[in-house]
Amino acid sequence: MGADYLFLSAVMLAIPMSMKYLLAFQIRKKVAVLRARERHAEAMANRLEALEREQDVVHGALVQVEDQRRWAQTRRGMIEEELRRIRVPTETAPEPTGARWRAAAPAPLTAAAEVNV
Repeated sequence: MGADYLFLSAVMLAIPMSMKYLLAFQIRKKVAVLRARERHAEAMANRLEALEREQDVVHGALVQVEDQRRWAQTRRGMIEEELRRIRVPTETAPEPTGARWRAAAPAPLTAAAEVNV
């Protein structure tokens, strides 16, 4: 009987200790998985933050390009208006006054006209 009680008490102690170690190993495994997922989540959060910064930079560049396009259109309109203003008077303007004087200038003096002078 003594051996039976000894064996029974050893089994009774072994079961809870086995459960304790089994649970400890499972908990350790779950903690390792949890930490890996936390690192993955942190990496994903960092990636999201980087993408948001990149999106802000791209948006700023887009705004700058739109402003440059708008200024280029404004400058182009001003240059076109100036060219139109410059071209219109030259196309519709009368002949220069020098051409009128040249056409109305007296004929060169001839020998007979020189005598009278």
